[in-house]
Amino acid sequence: MKPYIGIPLVVGLVYRAWSRKSLTPLGLVVAGCSASAHALHPWSAPVALLAVFYFGGTKVTKVKHEVKSRLTLSATGAEGGEGPRNHIQVLANSVVATILSIAHAIILAKTAGPESCFSLGQNAADILIVGIVANYAAVAADTFSSELGILSKSKPRLITSLNLRHVPPGTNGGVTATGLGAGLLGSFIVAATSTAVLPFCANAGLKDRALWTIAMTLWGALGSVLDSVLGGLLQASVVDKRSGKVVEGSGGRKVLIHPSTGKPVLPAGSTAKTTGSIHNAALRGIQVAHIPEESQESRRLETGHDWLDNNGVNLLMAATMSVGAMGIAQWFWGLDVFELLPWHNLDQQSTPDKMATEEERGMHVRVTKPSVSFLPETETSKTITYDLHHSDLLPVYDYISQEYLMTGIAVANSYCTRLLLRRPADPSRFSGLVIAEPSHLWGGTTIWRLINRWVMRNVKGHAWLEVDSQAPAAIDQIKNVDPERYKDMHFIPCRTLEEFSSNIPGFANTEELWDNYRIFKERWWAATLQSPEILVAASHALRLGELNIKAERVILTGLSQTADLIRKFIVESTHLRLPDGGAPFEGFMPCQCDGGNPLPDLRDAKIIEILGEFELIYIKALYGGSEMPPHRRADSRSFRLYEVAGMSHRETRYLSMADKKRLSFVDLEGAQWSTFANSFVYHALFDTMNKWITTGVAPPRGTTIDIDAFGDIERDEYGNALAGVRTVHTDVPTAKIIDVTPQPRPHWHTGTEVPFKDVKLWAIYKTVANYRRQAGEAIQRQIEVGFLLPEDAEVLRRDTIEQVSF
Repeated sequence: MKPYIGIPLVVGLVYRAWSRKSLTPLGLVVAGCSASAHALHPWSAPVALLAVFYFGGTKVTKVKHEVKSRLTLSATGAEGGEGPRNHIQVLANSVVATILSIAHAIILAKTAGPESCFSLGQNAADILIVGIVANYAAVAADTFSSELGILSKSKPRLITSLNLRHVPPGTNGGVTATGLGAGLLGSFIVAATSTAVLPFCANAGLKDRALWTIAMTLWGALGSVLDSVLGGLLQASVVDKRSGKVVEGSGGRKVLIHPSTGKPVLPAGSTAKTTGSIHNAALRGIQVAHIPEESQESRRLETGHDWLDNNGVNLLMAATMSVGAMGIAQWFWGLDVFELLPWHNLDQQSTPDKMATEEERGMHVRVTKPSVSFLPETETSKTITYDLHHSDLLPVYDYISQEYLMTGIAVANSYCTRLLLRRPADPSRFSGLVIAEPSHLWGGTTIWRLINRWVMRNVKGHAWLEVDSQAPAAIDQIKNVDPERYKDMHFIPCRTLEEFSSNIPGFANTEELWDNYRIFKERWWAATLQSPEILVAASHALRLGELNIKAERVILTGLSQTADLIRKFIVESTHLRLPDGGAPFEGFMPCQCDGGNPLPDLRDAKIIEILGEFELIYIKALYGGSEMPPHRRADSRSFRLYEVAGMSHRETRYLSMADKKRLSFVDLEGAQWSTFANSFVYHALFDTMNKWITTGVAPPRGTTIDIDAFGDIERDEYGNALAGVRTVHTDVPTAKIIDVTPQPRPHWHTGTEVPFKDVKLWAIYKTVANYRRQAGEAIQRQIEVGFLLPEDAEVLRRDTIEQVSF
């Protein structure tokens, strides 16, 4: 909350409590500290809930106060009724919410983007908000129930007795219909307030907010019932024998069973001492003899055990309801609140072997430490690169490209391969994150094409590393192009890329396609046996500082064929460890490949898998039509799957000059190359992965594209895919997106679109202003959910939305 709002609000709350004498002096101090802690939260919700509880609680406390004071007695002998609340009572009602509010504020301070709104379970931090709201809903329900229920015309019934016997008003555990209804009202006020003040993400509709309000109202009301049960069992209810009224302890404290001047008399021959309390005698089953009034014990135990006072019961109830609500939310949303703990990430990232079992440690294989040497460029010897996309921007961002040779032992045989690093020219600007990408079988690195601006544009820039780990491609595409520069490169002898190229499968009939693809993969993996250990060795070299930067986090990623390589590593090679025994990668991001079996959970790394529409079409061709493609699985504490509606295999929004020339002869049959911003979605998801492995804040929930029972993508009235990751291109369309070019290989994987004619745009949006408003709202939703970064949103607004006219 802004200081100019928070400070006056806290001062106002404390002043009101002081002027109305609703808190003791020490209670005022504690309340001021608690309110200040709430006001430090960047959202207004925590302090608003505290204020609503305070104002509502003090209001109902004053309702018919004189009537209520005559229904009970004070332990001091005066009439009953709640007086000024002390510091213990303040803490009992607010300490749990205060702790959770501080924790959530700390998490928000470390993160940005999707965590800046309440996403109803799309990240683990939402669980803390559930705990805060549940706390105040429960204590409000308890306060309303106690203060208004005592005014019921019907006599309370003891909730902990089997026959629900009648008890005096004010008895712990005594409930009435009026009290239960009042508790529901108090809970609803807090729940409705939370719905009004929480910054819900834009994708939370009225139905979501209504369900939230109902759920929190019922949960809070359940808290008042739990308080009655706990009070009836754990707190002694003491009744004055002469008046029949319940005796209330001052400030919620315990009530003595007998006054200090009382002289309890026990039966003759009893082993209980006469100086003991009637309560102790009652607990032992000893009957007290009748004695004259002036010397007889004036109080009796109505119900309960003298284990907790009222403050202890309130604290136990509030904590139980908060933690219980958080546990249910964690289960319902499929999240893990323990991912928010700072030492959770430390254990997962820095010392993963500490969490491994002895059996797992025995299965780990440490790779051989590699040797790395810098490979400088000269006038006659230049770096070979197959993907020049945005390499010309390196000087603009003050980045440099450096080439190294790495030698070592993998699969008991020697190797020497090439590493290509792009990093900030000033090593002090390095963020500690490296994106490692094996080069494609045809050469080049598609992930670099998609995320290069995201890698370079931050004040603390990331680094990117190309690893030539696949022997056939490395030899044919690198060494054979410049045999002198790369004369030392070698691997286990294998088939050449030229020999493989004639066997790479294309679209044919389904059975033939699958057979060809299976055969190709088996042969390719047999030729790249050293690849997994080379990738791990490259991670070790980065962490050791042998490439002039020292990596703290390494994400292994790839797209298409290299994503197959990443998937294979996850399934078959996670036993490989760095020479020091640590896990080689904090995250894996296989992107837009042909899928396969569901990926497993990993103990020491996170996985984000990304697919587009094109891949679902290809997966159907490979595996046959099914409503549940084989790669799909549920979210977990270490896994997310995102299928992006409208995204083809290759982005054409930003084409290099070479790409434009290469694609210029393709007949698109009236369509145009797709303007879908693949790279912007990738920027957001790589940013999300970085936050996941550094702060523990979970990414948005996984989402998949709707398909029917035959494996076909379900589409809207405009021909665009339903569900999945949503963007402005699909939510506020200006074209029908087609993810397969109407041409045979090699361009069939490149997406196109058919723009709507002006008359159709007018029929959909009526005015340009209305289109721009809807498009702006769609962009904001995408930002809040976590699939678009604000920097890229501005580009979309300028280059896409503002260019539309009709």
